[in-house]
Amino acid sequence: MKPRRLALALHGYIGVIAGILLVVIGLTGSLLVFSEELDPLLNPQLVQVVAQGEPISPQQVVEIAQAAQPNLKLHRITLPRSPNQSYTVMMASPQDDYTDVYVNPYDGTVLGSRPWKQTVVGWLMFLHCADGCLENQSPNNTHV
Repeated sequence: MKPRRLALALHGYIGVIAGILLVVIGLTGSLLVFSEELDPLLNPQLVQVVAQGEPISPQQVVEIAQAAQPNLKLHRITLPRSPNQSYTVMMASPQDDYTDVYVNPYDGTVLGSRPWKQTVVGWLMFLHCADGCLENQSPNNTHV
């Protein structure tokens, strides 16, 4: 194969590969913009609650989450954006694996927990960044 043909072939293959990567990065980035809307839509049982009375304090929520995941330490807490939303407490293992614990802000019930990388947002972030651009971070959380 002549050098010019080889260069054109390589240029074409590299362009296709780069194009695919850019499409994946673009699509996942576009979906990550809506991360706060995606999780309640896909997992209402973890995020949506019925407003009833006075909410418990964030400190109580942290204590409840730590009791539910005693081997993990507090990393951050996401405060509810509306009266019908649960707290999300992100807990970290010594290996920096994260688990989200969802707590009802009114009665302190643990609604569930799951590893952050198994959430839609965690999966999209993994695809978007190849698990490296935001090491030890997750989007849209309020640090406490």
